[in-house]
Amino acid sequence: MLDLVAGLIGGLIGLGWGERRELRRAEARRAALAAGRPVRVPCGIRDTGAGQTQWRHGDLLITADGRWWTPPGMNTRRIALGPAGLTVHGNRPVSVREGWDVNPSCRILAVRVGERSLELAIPEADLAALGDVLPTT
Repeated sequence: MLDLVAGLIGGLIGLGWGERRELRRAEARRAALAAGRPVRVPCGIRDTGAGQTQWRHGDLLITADGRWWTPPGMNTRRIALGPAGLTVHGNRPVSVREGWDVNPSCRILAVRVGERSLELAIPEADLAALGDVLPTT
């Protein structure tokens, strides 16, 4: 019984610590974005074309020159998201089925880059900072 109580208390402490850490990281990214420095936001991407269902995880790199999605550890395989031409036309929570592939605390943004439709999974703590960078329609 003591093991169960100790495990529950440890789990709650760990959960609180993890949430605070993510909020601190989001605040640091928000401050860097406001200062004009390049920012990397954890982000998943999925092409919504025919038959595309696989989420790819990486970072949304935001600089003064533009926005790119980059896979982890590979800056050479970027997907350009503009400096212009990117519009967000949808914002929804992660579905139960997608919760296996994407962190359930993310929001799914439906974006259009030119004629290409994509979905971006962005942590909810970072949405406020990205509101100015990702124009909505």
